[in-house]
Amino acid sequence: MADPPLSAAPAPRWRFRSAAVDCYVARREPQVLPRLVAPRTFRYLWLVLGLCALGGALLGLVPVPDEAQGQALAGPCGGGPALILALPADDLARLRAGQALAATGPSGAVWSGRVAALGPPLAGPAAAQARCGIDAALAGALSYPAAVVRLAPGGAPAAGLYTVAVRLGVRRLLSFAPRGEVGQ
Repeated sequence: MADPPLSAAPAPRWRFRSAAVDCYVARREPQVLPRLVAPRTFRYLWLVLGLCALGGALLGLVPVPDEAQGQALAGPCGGGPALILALPADDLARLRAGQALAATGPSGAVWSGRVAALGPPLAGPAAAQARCGIDAALAGALSYPAAVVRLAPGGAPAAGLYTVAVRLGVRRLLSFAPRGEVGQ
């Protein structure tokens, strides 16, 4: 007996009801955005970003004291209490009468006062010795350029070598940001 001819494959039998499959497909079709980028949340994130940018801009306008650090040699010079103050050249050029300064001695003692007057700049240890009559070893301990600073009445530090901080003024915080091209 001959085998019957092969016919087309039988129709697949579904395990699920067609109504259940239709319901499943209908629920999968609408794409819902994650809650993080929902329109309401998206607006709040932009608001937070804007507030951070505004806060950063306002923070750049905060006044910050501008101080210069240097060394000073205290002692009598020209008939009164004075400091031979050695600062970087650009800071020395901004030094004016009336500015506050604080000196810290080797023992940790702190003295503070104000600049009463400025003398001409000193080019080196020999100029400091000639003008104020100080010891060569002490004059050589300072880095130069330097200037003689007359102190306001009301006390002066004891003679010796000090670390000094001079308040040159106030700058905006944003002015400390580097300027120019990257890599210079």
